[in-house]
Amino acid sequence: MNFVNRIAESLTVLFIFCIVLAITYLVTRFIAGYQKSQMSQGNIRILETTRISQTKYLQLLQVGEVYMVIAVCKDSVTMLTTLEKEQLNFELMPEVEQPDFKEILSKFVNQNPWNRQKSQNQQKSKEDQEVSEKRNSEK
Repeated sequence: MNFVNRIAESLTVLFIFCIVLAITYLVTRFIAGYQKSQMSQGNIRILETTRISQTKYLQLLQVGEVYMVIAVCKDSVTMLTTLEKEQLNFELMPEVEQPDFKEILSKFVNQNPWNRQKSQNQQKSKEDQEVSEKRNSEK
């Protein structure tokens, strides 16, 4: 009877954990969608960002019908100039692509030193097998 109670408690805790995880996922998705909709509304849009150094960026903004270039530093933001629409080439502007999580995760896993060591060991063992097969075939 005691064993059944422990299993029931464990399943209850697992069930509650899954519910909390699902609620967290749904709330995160909702907040992300809300923030995205808030960012797309309004009169200010960031058209392009170029990194100058580790903590310095140039940004091309559209504020209403005015285009301006600003410098964003660690502790300051400075307006550099305003531009006319005719001065900009919108055909060359890069399209914003959403990174694929699967690709990012696979890059991270491949860059992990432990996985690199593991893959090197696997490659070395494959080479050792090939050498031993050659020796066996020569005999």
